[in-house]
Amino acid sequence: MDNESEQNEYSDYSEDEDLGLLKKALYVELPENFDPNKIPSNGEEYLQKVMYEARNCPALKVAPVDSIKIKPPTKVQMIENCMKAPPSMLPSMSWQLETIKDFTKFRKFMSKELENYPNSKKKDNLAECLTGLPKLATVAALTQEDKIKVLETILSQLNNIKKGKPMATVEGVWIYSILATLEIPLCPDTCHILREVARKCSQIRSSLEKSAVEKDYVTLNLIICLIARFYRQLDLADE
Repeated sequence: MDNESEQNEYSDYSEDEDLGLLKKALYVELPENFDPNKIPSNGEEYLQKVMYEARNCPALKVAPVDSIKIKPPTKVQMIENCMKAPPSMLPSMSWQLETIKDFTKFRKFMSKELENYPNSKKKDNLAECLTGLPKLATVAALTQEDKIKVLETILSQLNNIKKGKPMATVEGVWIYSILATLEIPLCPDTCHILREVARKCSQIRSSLEKSAVEKDYVTLNLIICLIARFYRQLDLADE
């Protein structure tokens, strides 16, 4: 091997080393008579076409901006977390953990019961579900979508509760029954409505008189606890 060949080989090797991960896999050059308008007929011509286009691409391209068409920034309303419970109504952590433990057992019980329960005809009017306490047959007939609609109906009723008044027993029992039979993981719609229910419960609780008795707020604490801790919406949890 003559000196010139050795020098070329060394030069090519050094260039590849400098390129690191980008070192050439194939050696391709543009011929002097390269025609950029010609359709490539083989792999080499295709690579030449790519090389030509790459060389002619600007390093930085800026799109023209029409300031007249730019819309003003949209105002975003931040969604608040649950309102902090008054000190006299704040549930202890041990109470919350025990609540989750009991609820988990109840979910397993309900799951077995609903598996063995005969399919029931779906109610045409879901609002009728809230006229009384939930029955197993009624809950078994509800699809996941139906349960979301029931929660939406309950939420609209909670919005009508006057300041200082507690949640009705029938609404609390229905929410608990729906929570005990929801499929997990939650879909976005279900997660959204659960968070809205928890927030509303915290608002109702914060509006109660400081002298409110436990039965007026314990159900609210229960619902907030289950949504926040069992369904992992921890930013809504009572600390």
